[in-house]
Amino acid sequence: MPAGWSRAWVWRVVVVRSDADVPGGVCPLLDSLGDPSELEVKAGVPEGLSVLVAPDLSVDGRLSRFFLTFAPSSLATARSYASTFATFFGFLDRRGRSWDVATLEDVDAYRFWRLADPGNPGRISAASFNRELAALGRLYRWAAARGMVGVNPVRVRKASLGEGRFADVPEGRVRGAKSSDVKWLTSRAFERWRDVGLCGYLADGRRDPSWRGRNDTRNRAYVNGLWGTGLRSQEWASVLTSELPVAGAERRRYYATRVSAGVAKTRARSYWVPAGVLAEIDAYVRLERRHAIHRAWDDGRYDRLRGLRVVTRATAKRLTFTHRGRVERLPLAALDARQRRSLFRETADGLEPLSVWLAETGEPMSHLSWAKAFDRANDRCARLGLGDLSCHPHMLRHSYALKMLLAAQRAYDLRLASHLSAEELRDFRLTFGSPFDLVRHLLGHRDVQTTIDTYLEPVAGLSAEVFLNGDIDAEVSELLATVVASSDQVLDVPVGLR
Repeated sequence: MPAGWSRAWVWRVVVVRSDADVPGGVCPLLDSLGDPSELEVKAGVPEGLSVLVAPDLSVDGRLSRFFLTFAPSSLATARSYASTFATFFGFLDRRGRSWDVATLEDVDAYRFWRLADPGNPGRISAASFNRELAALGRLYRWAAARGMVGVNPVRVRKASLGEGRFADVPEGRVRGAKSSDVKWLTSRAFERWRDVGLCGYLADGRRDPSWRGRNDTRNRAYVNGLWGTGLRSQEWASVLTSELPVAGAERRRYYATRVSAGVAKTRARSYWVPAGVLAEIDAYVRLERRHAIHRAWDDGRYDRLRGLRVVTRATAKRLTFTHRGRVERLPLAALDARQRRSLFRETADGLEPLSVWLAETGEPMSHLSWAKAFDRANDRCARLGLGDLSCHPHMLRHSYALKMLLAAQRAYDLRLASHLSAEELRDFRLTFGSPFDLVRHLLGHRDVQTTIDTYLEPVAGLSAEVFLNGDIDAEVSELLATVVASSDQVLDVPVGLR
């Protein structure tokens, strides 16, 4: 709670979760309605939906309708918006206003309070405020178009996008703001965060004798998978056992498979899994995952789950399953993350989930559960004296992009530079694409500019000479050292901790 605030001004964000344990006997009316998860499915309420709860515990249905406009793959963005709204609405409550009568002056006062008010110890950066303003602008444009507010309190101006196209941009943005958040990790920093935060090691590399983690193999395989594939957390968290590539006898370094359209943010695409990650997943499936399933059998947990889809036939593109007593057939691409966690198969010993990643209880994990695991790992790193070393799932995607750019550049130089003249090399890149285009493809971006501006920001200030005319014998680690030295947004570990 911000300093000086009353609880009467505190809004809360609640996220819909299908794995939430709703105890019986607390509210007779709630008990009479049946299973909450089934009610949410019938009402079209997706898992991960953000719900804003006012200080008096009421819920404004108009705000819930706004969050329903987000695609399932954008629910993380919706949660970030909800946190912004909770802070802004609390600020309005303190001024005696509700969100639907906010004025231009309210937003101006909020800007001062968030950025410069000496009485606010929770002031934020200019870049963070710009993100908050963009979120508020989206809400109030949507509400104004539906007559829910009389005035849009977020001023906008027309900004040219080129080629005769324009967009509304909030006027109150802080110009020239640059993010100061660390968004990239070197391999050394990632490994130190993983080992200390998730796998029970101390900051000096020794095993922590007090560590009691029972999911080290799972956690290590999961984060190594994010680091090695560049997938979004929801995409990797939703993978099924049948979708994992099978490592062959040819001993390849990477194996190709696909992200389904049902969980991809934009569209289905191919991705590549390192052989080492597949080996770690195999170890997890044979040990920790198997123990989790046995615990669920012993507890009868799967028998109590509702809405299961028991798969009777599966191909690469289509599933046949029984669901609530009916036989259904659906393309695999039609199933979202929540539906995927309901997929089971019948074995000689009992039901078994198709999801790769399981909690200790044996139930499939959502990417929301993984976000909590990252938070716990960050807390552990901070307790053990590594306060500057933290990570969230999307940082691993950013880091993958940077790593693959450097590797692609080196591969281009090694295979082409010794055979083509400088002019021929430029012509080749114009025809077949640059290393930036390759990274765009790996990340699944439609526009290469998104890849460059957002995911590869650390290289923006480097001389083009490093990439276009670099030493063909340079190692990727040497190029990365150049990037680390030029950008304070790439997180490395001190020499003494390497």
